[in-house]
Amino acid sequence: MITLKNVSKTFYTDTHTVKAVRDVSINIKKGEIFGIIGYSGAGKSTLVRLINLLEKPDSGDVIVDNENLTTLSAKDLRNRRKKIGMIFQQFNLFASRTVYDNVAFALPKNHDKDHVLNLLELVGISDKKDAYPSELSGGQKQRVAIARALANDPKVLLCDEATSALDPQTTQSILNLLKNLNEKLGITIVIITHEMAVIKEICDHVAVMENGVVVEDNTVEAVFSNPQSEITKEFTSSTSNIDKIKDILKSNQEILDIKEGEYVIKLDFQSHQIAKPLISDITQRFNIQASIVYGTVDMIKNTPLGSLIVILKGDLDTQKEAITYLQNFTKVEVLVHA
Repeated sequence: MITLKNVSKTFYTDTHTVKAVRDVSINIKKGEIFGIIGYSGAGKSTLVRLINLLEKPDSGDVIVDNENLTTLSAKDLRNRRKKIGMIFQQFNLFASRTVYDNVAFALPKNHDKDHVLNLLELVGISDKKDAYPSELSGGQKQRVAIARALANDPKVLLCDEATSALDPQTTQSILNLLKNLNEKLGITIVIITHEMAVIKEICDHVAVMENGVVVEDNTVEAVFSNPQSEITKEFTSSTSNIDKIKDILKSNQEILDIKEGEYVIKLDFQSHQIAKPLISDITQRFNIQASIVYGTVDMIKNTPLGSLIVILKGDLDTQKEAITYLQNFTKVEVLVHA
């Protein structure tokens, strides 16, 4: 549905040159919810604005629905943009227009009024059609913005930090709405965010950006189960307490009263491994003690991913054999070896 081929964008000022996007290539499938994540300044917002050519790339191709937008005339580009909706962090509503008029703004004067009302019903705000933005909560304003973005029946919806100004409960409701729209309309959604929890909750695929470059590009399940880059590991660990506990244990062994010759290990399980009774297996097979300190299971796109922190006690060589045995079935990280 969307293909970016070797796109680059540089901004120039009197004193600085900023290479915002550098030779990025990504492919977004039709009907997919695709996340682009990075810290402030990573280039993610510039990248999403290249998709609808609000920013024109210095080089590279932007292909949307089998058409290279970089080759279009200004008139043709304006027409194609009607099929690419966009919502923003600050909603961008007209303060002097009602909710109904904000949604109808992008439509012809003789538009079908039922179409606007249906859109308001779709986003769950039909009772506010005569209200003004100043009378709405942040979540309600974003629902209006989403309805307006859907007015021309777009094939793509771009969301630039669309939940960053919202509280956690409202964020969840907006993410649920986006998921429902994706399922009902089959619309392709691209989400720009700096929060891995948003990626974890809604996305099918994610590209991780750093310094204008995509450093990782994979399914959400793959990224959470086996992050490759250091920045991706930072993002994934931010959604789970287990890495915080791991770091505490590594720096303060006295918490668990770890004795000399004992191992503390972290086990990471994917969906097909969670049901394996590995802890009871190693205690019986190797005659050692295995105490679970902490465990968690996350659901990533209906795929369970789990982690355990375990203390091993017993003969040192036998512990090593047990760890080698575990490595045949799951990822093992030695946190402490006292």
